[in-house]
Amino acid sequence: LHLRRLVDFNAMLAQASEAIAVAATQPQLLKAICEIAVRRGGLALAYVARPGDDGVFAFLASAGADAHLKGLRLTIDPRSIEGQSPAGWVWRSGMPHYTSWNPNQTVMRSWRSRAHLRASMKSNATVPILRAGRVWGVLAALHRDAEAFDPALQALIVELASSIARGLDRLD
Repeated sequence: LHLRRLVDFNAMLAQASEAIAVAATQPQLLKAICEIAVRRGGLALAYVARPGDDGVFAFLASAGADAHLKGLRLTIDPRSIEGQSPAGWVWRSGMPHYTSWNPNQTVMRSWRSRAHLRASMKSNATVPILRAGRVWGVLAALHRDAEAFDPALQALIVELASSIARGLDRLD
């Protein structure tokens, strides 16, 4: 299973590079990457988000079980429960965050009714998309396997975020 997942993620990176080379707009690029991540990477959900001036994340692109995102409010404010999400933490720290969902965690208790729990998404990799050395946005990848993001796959998700940044730079 691990070897298969590694092969799938490497194929995902190759297809993402192709999509980056041909994308004509930012929305097209981000949507293509999310779709490839779900289709080739076996993810349940992939999304790219970036906070607006109000500190609330806007979901720029998504694929997979993205009904989960409808009505979801994530912020960069560490004082709010919405700011306790992996996206908020990654935005503030600039560091990747990997989680195996545990409904007993304080933050997870407050999110118990969220679709990612109902849809059995059990692990999350949220990584920064860095541009010019600063966090531009976040890439989130959710999987149904609680052990999906071992160190090898963590490195590949970080590489995917770097690919997104290169693609955005190319479009600029």
